[in-house]
Amino acid sequence: VDLAHAVGNLPLRLHDNGFGFADLTGERDSIFIPPTEIGGALDGDQVRVQLRPGHGGRTSARVVEVLERRHTRVRGHLRLEDGQCWVAPFSEKLPLIFISEAAGAPPWPEGSIVEAEITAFPDHHDEAPDGRIVQVFEGDAAAPEQVVLHILSDLNLAPDFSPATLA
Repeated sequence: VDLAHAVGNLPLRLHDNGFGFADLTGERDSIFIPPTEIGGALDGDQVRVQLRPGHGGRTSARVVEVLERRHTRVRGHLRLEDGQCWVAPFSEKLPLIFISEAAGAPPWPEGSIVEAEITAFPDHHDEAPDGRIVQVFEGDAAAPEQVVLHILSDLNLAPDFSPATLA
């Protein structure tokens, strides 16, 4: 592995503890990325990484560029903390989304199931993305139809058929 250059268009998989792995197709199964080297990348993003020597002779990497965002919208529960509004995504691999438009008390109760659009992505691993609420869902989050919609959202798939498909 050539450590002098960046390799790119690699899918990033993040662990709940903040570190990640970039899949190096054809060379190795994956390469370790420490939490401080993730930058503003989120789970599932396509990234370019700079390879570097790691601990114990193993190669590690740092994210130098996010090429494509996997998640631009996320579903989760609305959380209110110290006068601030957040969305806790159903996917545990995604960070809390700060809802800046909800200054003061939002019109929805805490725990509401919402979909948020990410409006500003972080630059560093310890920053939260900014977002806005685009939809509030009624009903039980554990209802089968809601669970299917949450899974589709996590996979970044549209729940509706296109007009061409319906024709």
